[in-house]
Amino acid sequence: MSAPPKDFASAIEAVREYLTGRADITMRPAHNGHIPLFVLGTGSGLKIAARLGLPAVVGGPLLTAGPEAFDEYRSTFCPSEQLDEPYLIASTEIFVADSPSEARELSLPEAWAMSESRLTGAFPPLEPTTSLPDSLTQRQQRNVAKALAPVIAGTEDQVLSAISELLVRTGADEIMSTASTFDTTALYTSDARLAAAVAATL
Repeated sequence: MSAPPKDFASAIEAVREYLTGRADITMRPAHNGHIPLFVLGTGSGLKIAARLGLPAVVGGPLLTAGPEAFDEYRSTFCPSEQLDEPYLIASTEIFVADSPSEARELSLPEAWAMSESRLTGAFPPLEPTTSLPDSLTQRQQRNVAKALAPVIAGTEDQVLSAISELLVRTGADEIMSTASTFDTTALYTSDARLAAAVAATL
């Protein structure tokens, strides 16, 4: 994660050569099909993805920023064997429930774990909301708020409206839901409701 952009770009090139069979070593077993390569658009990732002609996946705090970074990715994109045109995926946690408060509650275990990882350097197991502390330090509050900022949570109508806004703001070609919470049954229900809500708009 601390590698300079030049080394990061070189590593991506090495992986691409490996996947396309042009590296000094080859895959075992051999793979003759097309294996797509995506770049996580954090830090210098978007610029590198544009230069190498690769699709970019953007999530976290960058989703709440202005559109300048996304515009630069598109305007500086260089076509490659994998991709003729820029392709941007906006990745965020999406939760659907009967009320905004219920949906937001589903997002808390992951946000709390993210907050703790920033303080300890280790990502802890997700906990039920009943196990989370009642009061937080100012630093913990900031970290939780930062983790929750890009989250989309609410009823079906609210979530679809927020997704539309995200598409307009980022110009993303695809939305990736990466929701995670302690209650896996509630998560599966949320995902099913999200899928049904999206399908109803198609």
